[in-house]
Amino acid sequence: MHLEERSLSSQHYRPHPEVFSEQDTIITVTPWGARSYARQNLLDLKAHLQAKTIDPEMTNPYGSLDGLADPLHQFRLALLSLNENILQNQNSEEWHYACEVALIKVEGSCLFWASVGQPHILIQRPNMFLQPINYVYDWSTQFSPQLSPLPTDLLGTMVSPMIRFGSFVLQKEDEIVLISRSHLSANSLKTFASISDLTQNLTEKSELLPSWLGISRRKNIT
Repeated sequence: MHLEERSLSSQHYRPHPEVFSEQDTIITVTPWGARSYARQNLLDLKAHLQAKTIDPEMTNPYGSLDGLADPLHQFRLALLSLNENILQNQNSEEWHYACEVALIKVEGSCLFWASVGQPHILIQRPNMFLQPINYVYDWSTQFSPQLSPLPTDLLGTMVSPMIRFGSFVLQKEDEIVLISRSHLSANSLKTFASISDLTQNLTEKSELLPSWLGISRRKNIT
C-alpha cells in the first residue's frame, strides 16, 4: 500500500514515525528517543511478520489469545517480541527509549490493525465524516490541549504493554487515514480530497499542533 505522508510542526515537538508501506501492509514506528532505534525496530517488525507468514508454526514464547484472527495473532507476537527486545537492550537499567507502533494489514476487503499508542486510525468513506476506528488520546489532553505531546501508551516501558486490536470491513472507495496528533477536533473529521485539504482541516481556527498524517487510498490496495 502506498502511503502519502506529511508532517506539521509547531512550537511543540512530536516525533514523526519511521514508515514501511508495501503491498498489503503498513508499519509505523514513532520514536521517543533515538531515531536509529526506530529504524531498527521497523526492520525487526517487518522480518518478524514475514517470518510468521512463511512459518505459522514458529515457536511462540508468549502464548495465544482465543478468538484472535491470524493477522492479529501475528501482530501481537511481533509487538510483544519488540517490547521485550527494547526492555532488555535499551532500557535494562534505566529508561533510554520507547516507541509507539501501528501495524496494519489488508486481506481482501478486511483491514486488520494492532497498535501501541498513536497514530489514530480512521476511515474516509464517501458521504460520511472520517470514522475513527482506533483513537488513542494523548496524556497531555487530560490537562490542556495546548500542552506538549505526551504519549499514553508506549512499547519498552513495561512488561505487558497496552496493545489494541481491531478489524474493519472496507468498501471499495474507502481510504485509510493515519493521524498522530494530541487530539482530534471536529475539523479533523471533515472529508477531504487531497492531503493538502486534510492539512488545512487540521490547521483551521489556529489549531496548530504538531502532527503527522498519512493517507493510503483504496485504489492502491492490491
